[in-house]
Amino acid sequence: MIHQNLYRYTTWLTTGAIIFLQTVLLFFIPRSDFIATFTIFLLLFALYFFVIKNENIFSFQVCIGLAILLRMLALLSVPALSDDYFRFIWDGKMTLLHINPFKYTPQEYVQSHTATPYLQQLYKNMNSPEYHTVYPPVMQFIFTAAAFAGGNNDRIALIVMKLFIAAAELGSTRILYLLVKKNNMPVRNILWYILNPLIITELTGNVHFEGVLIFFFLLFLYYMQQEKIFFAAIFFALAVCTKIIPLMLVPLIMRCIGLKKSLIFSLVSAAIVILLFIPFIDENLIHGMSKSLRLFFHLFEFNASVFYFTRWVGYFFVDYDIIEEAAPVLAVISFIVILIISFWPSKKIFFTEKCLWIFSVYFLFSTMVHPWYIAIIIALAAISRFRFPLVFSLLILLSYYPYSMQEYNEDNSLWITAIEYSFLFIFAAWEFFKLKKRRIYFDERSLF
Repeated sequence: MIHQNLYRYTTWLTTGAIIFLQTVLLFFIPRSDFIATFTIFLLLFALYFFVIKNENIFSFQVCIGLAILLRMLALLSVPALSDDYFRFIWDGKMTLLHINPFKYTPQEYVQSHTATPYLQQLYKNMNSPEYHTVYPPVMQFIFTAAAFAGGNNDRIALIVMKLFIAAAELGSTRILYLLVKKNNMPVRNILWYILNPLIITELTGNVHFEGVLIFFFLLFLYYMQQEKIFFAAIFFALAVCTKIIPLMLVPLIMRCIGLKKSLIFSLVSAAIVILLFIPFIDENLIHGMSKSLRLFFHLFEFNASVFYFTRWVGYFFVDYDIIEEAAPVLAVISFIVILIISFWPSKKIFFTEKCLWIFSVYFLFSTMVHPWYIAIIIALAAISRFRFPLVFSLLILLSYYPYSMQEYNEDNSLWITAIEYSFLFIFAAWEFFKLKKRRIYFDERSLF
């Protein structure tokens, strides 16, 4: 009886503390206050590990309920750590005006059209208005639905977008459950994803559509494991049309399913992608989108690892930032490493784990890695043996430090980026060599 009361009090106190801290983070802490932001995240991560590791106190049902409650709370907040949602609403408004969102940059539109007061307000609050949109069709459809429902009200449009993300997160929870059960993995593994403070804050809280990407991607994995190539291809295409990064898995998929199934997979995926892009096809689509993507990857720098090291070495030989020269070279090296992982023969590394390592290599060589980008490897960690993405989800929060400066300059805080990635590399290497010697603890399937 005493133990039961103690467990009950611990459950209520811990869940109450998590809800309180998440509320403070979502509603009251500005991005510029790094110390408060990181301190609250540290506390949330400590409670997150405590909850998942103590299943005698926190039942699986309680954890699921807490995950849902935290997302309901996040529905009501205005994003504090990102202002991308202004561009999302802008793109939706363009579609409602029967203007292809890929046709003009916001800057071009404002200069050549009479913008309504609401569009002018969105424009003033937007980051990077001089670039074409880079958001694929699935996201554009959501933007349009949100802009239509919101009218000229940001808050309503925000809630609609968050509802799509929260619904996708609920769907991902169900699919993760099916995947871990089918592979004889501990069911509490899915809590590593759905209770992760970074996931809750950055996806539903700050309106990042990695949540929708992960939903489609997990469905792709589920049908791949069922060897239902047709359905796997459909959901792979939907994932690509949400965020393009799953395309880097194509060599791995082809190797795993063979030539005949690869042909079916490619035809179905290509047909879905083309079908979704048809409403947006014009002469500006490929040029504008590719130009913006090229600028993003060759001009912008944020929380990079290998690139920052390369740039530092470059300063010994030249007196300027070598991003334009280094970025394409790093992309080629990244592609070669991804091909090696894809075709490396190994019975001890499953399909899901190869996906995890491929995405990790991509982030390793990228010139820009925002915290929400890594959501997909956190989801994959829940259905693999590896836990380094969970460590990364905490360490990557150090990347918000430059925003606390009066004048944003990440070059003055590269020491903190070095700390972030040094700890990550040490943990990932330790975990890799440790698990390499251990027996696989879930069933080996034809594809996984």
